[in-house]
Amino acid sequence: MKQIFPEIIFENFAEQHKAGRYNPGLVIKLDNKVYPISAGYSDSLYFWKTKNHLYVLSVNIPLNYVGLEILDRKQKVKLVNIFIQREEDIENIFPKGLNDYEPDTIKSILLTWFT
Repeated sequence: MKQIFPEIIFENFAEQHKAGRYNPGLVIKLDNKVYPISAGYSDSLYFWKTKNHLYVLSVNIPLNYVGLEILDRKQKVKLVNIFIQREEDIENIFPKGLNDYEPDTIKSILLTWFT
């Protein structure tokens, strides 16, 4: 799995309207394809890819949540969407607190727990 740094853009108005959102969502561009993601504007974002999958980790320390999406790179569909915000869950999964883990470690922990 290789860490990558794709371009992050806002979805266009047509995509926003079709999805019924009041604000545009985030989209990443990779290898001439665009992938809508669930992350918020203020999230810290980290990306990895394999031959078939794209991994998107979103971490928001002030709001105390973490999310991990796994997308199929060929079909551009979301295969896994993990979102953890409940304080008890964060404490159980990340006993030292989100601040004390590197993004790659957070990703690995979430993959171990939920896939």
